[in-house]
Amino acid sequence: MAYQGILLGIGNPLLDISAVVDKEFLQKYDIKLNNAILAEEKHVPMYMDFAFGNETEARTFSRVHGWETENVEEIALKISRWHKASRTQKRITVITQGLDSVVVADDDKVKKFPVLKLPKEKLVDTNGAGDAFVGGFLSQLVQERPIEDCVRAGRYAANVVIQRSGCSFPEKPDFK
Repeated sequence: MAYQGILLGIGNPLLDISAVVDKEFLQKYDIKLNNAILAEEKHVPMYMDFAFGNETEARTFSRVHGWETENVEEIALKISRWHKASRTQKRITVITQGLDSVVVADDDKVKKFPVLKLPKEKLVDTNGAGDAFVGGFLSQLVQERPIEDCVRAGRYAANVVIQRSGCSFPEKPDFK
């Protein structure tokens, strides 16, 4: 029985992985819904459709897997091409890079999206910026919006969060 609409979030120090899963998958990889686990070899061929991380996580992931590259675009492509247990949908890799462009590897191509520029004096706290980016991205993905809109929403959410103390959002966001 598939758990329709259930998102499995794996808290991984190298990469955040999300997937929709079924009962057989959970048993095969010894995972309980909503459990945080570290990615071990038995978890490698997961059904992840989207992989999110920042440039440090991506470079660490590359080093751990012996890829011998520090180039974030190459790493994003390698992750998106990595073995996938389910071949029903391609994997899209999204890597944020702080002040540098967001890298998206999709359909064997890399796209770069510039970050929203923010005056230095408006920067308050970068904690939670990556999580805010993923949340914004997913807010559009679940509405079946194009990747460009997903990235735009992710950039917006991260930009709002870094202008506030703690990982918080204004009462009425103005994203359009």
